[in-house]
Amino acid sequence: MELKKLIEESHKTAKEHGFWDKPRNKGELLMLIVSELGEALEADRHGKEISQDDMDYLWSIKDKPEFIHEFKARGKDTYTDEIADTFIRLFDLCGGQGIDIERQIELKMKFNEARERLNGKKY
Repeated sequence: MELKKLIEESHKTAKEHGFWDKPRNKGELLMLIVSELGEALEADRHGKEISQDDMDYLWSIKDKPEFIHEFKARGKDTYTDEIADTFIRLFDLCGGQGIDIERQIELKMKFNEARERLNGKKY
């Protein structure tokens, strides 16, 4: 799925679940993204990770009725699940604020190509 489609789907789902019933401010949206990163850190600290076998299994049943139950048992609240939540929140923000993030990323990557090693910093 391309980036634009992921943004559209993420924002559509958030709207359908009531997250945009009232106007949202940038601070709230940004802190929700940060909170997902915090949850990813905690999942990693507790060793909560999905195995490749579980990932493959979940992918194979993603359109079947048992998916929700199996996802909760095998993939929910893992490190990569929280990383996915971070992207979903970012995509929702972009959709809600009309940000063309794909173009912005391409511009920034072009700029970064010209920067000096470590952007001139120690680390």
